[in-house]
Amino acid sequence: MSKHEHQPHELQVRDLHAHYGKICALHDLSFTATCHRGVALVGPNGGGKSTLLKAIAGLVAHDSGEILWQGEPVGRRRWEIAYLPQREELDWNFPITVEGLVEMGRYPHVGLMGRFSQQDREAVDAALEYVAMQDLRHRHISQLSGGQQQRAFLARALAQQPHVFLLDEPFTGLDHEARERLHILLKGLTEQGSLLIASHHDLNTLKQGFDDVLVVNQSKLAFGPVEELADQVQGLLEGAVMS
Repeated sequence: MSKHEHQPHELQVRDLHAHYGKICALHDLSFTATCHRGVALVGPNGGGKSTLLKAIAGLVAHDSGEILWQGEPVGRRRWEIAYLPQREELDWNFPITVEGLVEMGRYPHVGLMGRFSQQDREAVDAALEYVAMQDLRHRHISQLSGGQQQRAFLARALAQQPHVFLLDEPFTGLDHEARERLHILLKGLTEQGSLLIASHHDLNTLKQGFDDVLVVNQSKLAFGPVEELADQVQGLLEGAVMS
């Protein structure tokens, strides 16, 4: 019997503090999110959304507090958490194909110099199939549309076979059709048992794409089911901007 068998599939953030130099990005932030849920992370610009996602992913250090996944510090189970950065942070002229990008999702399992097994190949193929990009696997990433780029990076995360997906502004810059398609793909992940946390600006689509909403402005302002909090989010954000 695995020692994790009775651990809840939940992400716990407890009393998190994080700074950029002398600037406080997050303080006293706590919440618990579980698998089978999609969490919309909303807040004003500079409110700490990206910092929170990067702290969970282990990309920025936090000063105090703890982040637990299945009862253990996330650093011990890092391969179970996938992070998708904002598209504008990426170099889309990097010489790599869609397939090569998705193969990078297997590096936590095989290492940079490891040889791909049949299982690794199957994971890459399954990820491409999920986002309907099999026919584009040999295309250079610079030749993709915005929606295709986002789906390609989602496929990279899928190939990693994580339990937790962290997405930083995944819908920004996409047209209506691409946003709708991405909503469907992400909803499918939570229905299959994943935990998804995505920073999000469009309050009109909270109920469409998410189960819970986490409102932050350095600290937690509110967290709970979208159905209960959706009508309060705008007021919370206006209050945060004016404070």
